Amino acid sequence: ARDAELARAKCEQEEEADRALEELLKDEEEKELKEKREAEKRGQKKAKGKERKDQSGRLERERVCEEERDEEEHLGQEQQVVLDKEKTEAATKLKLEKEAK
Repeated sequence: ARDAELARAKCEQEEEADRALEELLKDEEEKELKEKREAEKRGQKKAKGKERKDQSGRLERERVCEEERDEEEHLGQEQQVVLDKEKTEAATKLKLEKEAK
């Protein structure tokens, strides 16, 4: 009877150790899962930050390009005014030379 009692106590002790081990494993898995989720959130935040930075850079490049186009267009208009003025002056000069002859 004593041997049976010792065997039963040993069995209960082993079952308790197994339950404790399972609980530890479960806690460890939950901890790892939580850390993985947090890492994914950090990664998503980094990705969003990078996306915002990229978008900001893209918007800045577009703004600079627009300014350059506006400047080129303005310079083109100024050049056209100068050319028109030169053409008018040349035409006037020709007209005066013809009248002088």
